[in-house]
Amino acid sequence: MKKNPLILLSSMLLILLSGFLPVNKADDKSGFTITVNGDQFKSQIFFIPAFTATYCNLYFDFTDDPRARRTVLMGYKPDNSLQVNIHVPIHKTAGSFTFIEDSIPAYMWFDFTYETNDGTRTAYLPGKMTVNITRYGNVGEFIEGNLSGELHSGDRKITLSGSFKVKRIKDKT
Repeated sequence: MKKNPLILLSSMLLILLSGFLPVNKADDKSGFTITVNGDQFKSQIFFIPAFTATYCNLYFDFTDDPRARRTVLMGYKPDNSLQVNIHVPIHKTAGSFTFIEDSIPAYMWFDFTYETNDGTRTAYLPGKMTVNITRYGNVGEFIEGNLSGELHSGDRKITLSGSFKVKRIKDKT
């Protein structure tokens, strides 16, 4: 009879204490974590939050022009004017796309833009940039992946690599 109260007390203590243990919670922070090196950057790491607009972080499905079907991913950080803008021909699934200078298909796009405090704005475009979408969640879930490659702004070059996780909003048709 003495065992039962001891087991009950032990079980209650375990349940009570387990409420204070750290829980592995999925990170719901939506955005792009990138490392940039070259030109004005020295292996700098940036977090660019997902842009909250009705035309980004979604799938465009145009029946009139199938070439326009694409996934659009955007991040924007106004306090130091960082922006990443990606349009890839990936249709609601995981996949990979490489942008190669001067041979980017119509409706596809990639740029990284940086604006300094003095108002100088530099847009870097692909030399060769690869975007991999590793998870393509349903509306309300996440689109996740990584990117890496070389970008140019005139004769200036940078390397950019990182990952992204953006919440997918309703498709545009």
